[in-house]
Amino acid sequence: MMSNSGFPRWLTDADDLPEAARRFREDGYIAVLLHEDCPPAGLPPFLPQEEALAPRIGRRGFLLRRQVARQLAEAITGAAAATFTIDSEPGGSSRLSGPSVALYLSYSTRDRYSLIGFSSRPIGVDIELPVTDEHIPWNMLRQEERAYLAALSPSARGSAFARLWSRKEALLKALKLGFFISPEVARVPLNNPIKDSGFIYNFIENNVTSTIEAREFQLNGPKGSWVALALLSGQAG
Repeated sequence: MMSNSGFPRWLTDADDLPEAARRFREDGYIAVLLHEDCPPAGLPPFLPQEEALAPRIGRRGFLLRRQVARQLAEAITGAAAATFTIDSEPGGSSRLSGPSVALYLSYSTRDRYSLIGFSSRPIGVDIELPVTDEHIPWNMLRQEERAYLAALSPSARGSAFARLWSRKEALLKALKLGFFISPEVARVPLNNPIKDSGFIYNFIENNVTSTIEAREFQLNGPKGSWVALALLSGQAG
């Protein structure tokens, strides 16, 4: 599908849904990378309710992401893909329900690529392409984030922003806050790398501390994109 080698364990190509299902059964989460022009073979038909909800713009990707999610659920559980439904939840998250499993889902799409996160606990995923200076939303960044990016060379800044923003989006989706707080409220690590094993950090909002497990990876294509995954491990008031 694309020229990417050395994927970390938590990330797989949509061409190999059986392998994605195997990793999910072992680890409890997985992210699947998909291109609209290269759908995997053997996908189930669209459900009528999916076709009814599909938007006019981005319709193909909307439907394809749901086909892949239901097909992966079939590979995980053995129950027919047609028996699963995907429902939207507050905060921009989704939930997949079926006869033998309920899974948290997260979607992200850029430039005809989609990232689909699957987990037995709240999850957020995001894919971001590097951008030029004029496309960085400086007014939506924290003061320390603006200073961090401004100190970088123009050639490095676009990729650093994509990395930072993917971390933010994945975090907010995992917390189901994507529609409820502005991005600058979210504080994420800036320049420390997230190794293959990931790292754990705490996010505090409204006196609630959420423990987050984070993962990230830079793709060879498209255009050196960053993908990030965040898992909600626990919350304490």
